Amino acid sequence: MQRLSKFNFLVAVEGASESWLIYNALTDRGILVDAPTARSVSSVLKRIPGRKPVWRYAKNAGAEARLARIVETVPEAVAVELKKLAFLVEPGEEELCLENMVGSFLRPSCLKLTIAYSARCQMACSYCFQSGRDTALRQDPGLIEKTIAWSEKYILDHAMKSVHLGLFGGEPLLDYEIGLAYAREFKQLCDRLSIPLEISLTTNGLNLSNRILHELRSSGLTYVRITLDGPPEVHDLRRPTLSGSGTFERIFTNLKTAASLDGFGIGVAVNVDETTANSIDALLDILQAAGLNDDVEMILEPVVPKMSDCAPGTYSPERMLDNIAKVFLRVVDRQFSTPLLPGLCGSCNVTQENSFVIDWNGDLFRCSFTMLEKSMSCGSIRADLKNGEIAAACDAQKTFARAAGALNDCQEKQCPYLPLCAGGCRYQAWLKKGDWSAPNCPLRLFDKIAADAFAHSFGLKTQRH
Repeated sequence: MQRLSKFNFLVAVEGASESWLIYNALTDRGILVDAPTARSVSSVLKRIPGRKPVWRYAKNAGAEARLARIVETVPEAVAVELKKLAFLVEPGEEELCLENMVGSFLRPSCLKLTIAYSARCQMACSYCFQSGRDTALRQDPGLIEKTIAWSEKYILDHAMKSVHLGLFGGEPLLDYEIGLAYAREFKQLCDRLSIPLEISLTTNGLNLSNRILHELRSSGLTYVRITLDGPPEVHDLRRPTLSGSGTFERIFTNLKTAASLDGFGIGVAVNVDETTANSIDALLDILQAAGLNDDVEMILEPVVPKMSDCAPGTYSPERMLDNIAKVFLRVVDRQFSTPLLPGLCGSCNVTQENSFVIDWNGDLFRCSFTMLEKSMSCGSIRADLKNGEIAAACDAQKTFARAAGALNDCQEKQCPYLPLCAGGCRYQAWLKKGDWSAPNCPLRLFDKIAADAFAHSFGLKTQRH
C-alpha cells in the first residue's frame, strides 16, 4: 500500500503559482503543488516552529497510519505524479533505497585521498586546529611513488570506480611542486586504470596564481577552496601572516584571478564563530560588488578545537549551531550558492571505509582534525611501521568501525534528515561525549534552516510569516 514518503518535507514558498514545495531528502527531488494538496500533505507531517514554515516527518504513535492516509486525500492525477517522483512510495521499496544509501555512505566506490604533503604555512590563524605541529615537515619525493603504488593496489583490491585527490596542508602551495607531482601522477594512474579523477585544492590563497591554476587544471583540477573570514578588518585580525600583516587584499586579488578562469568550481570558506556571524554581510557585499556572487559557493565551517586542547564533554555546540544558522540564512537571503546543509562533510570521512588523509609523514588518518594525534592513525604509506604504530593503527580501525554504527542508529530511528547529514560529524560527537559513535544530530540547526535550504536549492524563497 502506498504512503507518503518519510523523507518528504513541505515548505511554503513564494513567487510561484503553485506556492508549496514538497522536497524529498532521499531522492533530492522537489515538486511544486497547490494549496489543497499541501493541506493533505501537511495533515500527516509535523509543523516545525521557526520564522518560516516547514513540515517534516516525526516518528510517534499513529504516524504510520497517517502517512498511509495521504493516498486517500490527494487527487488521483496528483497521486500518480507524486508516485513517479517517489513522494508516494511502497514502504518496502523505500526501506531498500535507504539501506542502499547508507551502504554507499559507509562503503563509497570512490577512493578519497586528502594529502597533507607539507606542514608549512605562512599564516598564524588564531583558531588553527594544526597549531603546535612541526612546520619543517614535508613529504620527500620517494613518498609520492609509495603513495601511488599503495593507491593502485587499493583501487584494484577494493574495486574502486573513481578517485578524489585533495591537495592539503599546512599550506599546500608553499611546496607546490609536490602537489603538482601528485596531480600528474594520479592523472596518469587513473588514465591507465580508465577511472575518473577529481582534484581539489584547499589553500589560504596567498600563493594562488594564474600559472598554478593552469598547471593544475591540465592535470584534472575540479575545485579550489579559499578561506575568507570576513571583510578586511575582520579577516586580517583572524588570519594574519606570521609577521602579523594583513592578508585579505592579496587573497581577494587571487580569488578574482581564479574566478576569471573556467573549468573548476570555487568555494569561499568561512570559519564560523560569533565574530564571522556578525560580519558576514560585509563580506557578501564585497563579493557581490566584485561580481563574484555567481562564481563562488559559500562553504560554512564551524570553528572547533583541536583534540589535545579539549577534554571530551567540555565542548558545547549550541552557540556554534546558532552562529552557523545565522550565517547560513544570510547567505541564502542574499542568493549565494551554498551546500544544502552547512558544516558537514556529506557522510563523515571517519565512517567511510575508502576515505583517508595522508599526512606529511606518510601516516594515514580518516579525519584531518586528528592528524596531530598519533593514536588516531590507521596505518601508513611507508613499509617500515614499528610494532607500536601497528597496534595504534589497529585500535584506530576499531574506533572507526564503532563510529560507523551511528548511521545504523539514525536509520533505525528513521530520521528524515539522514540522507543529508549521514549521521553527523563524528569528531564533534567525540568532542561532546568522548565517544566517536555517540549521537550527533544537530536538529537545532536543521530545523532552523531546513525551509530556506530546500527552497534555495530550487531557486525559490520561502514565504515569511
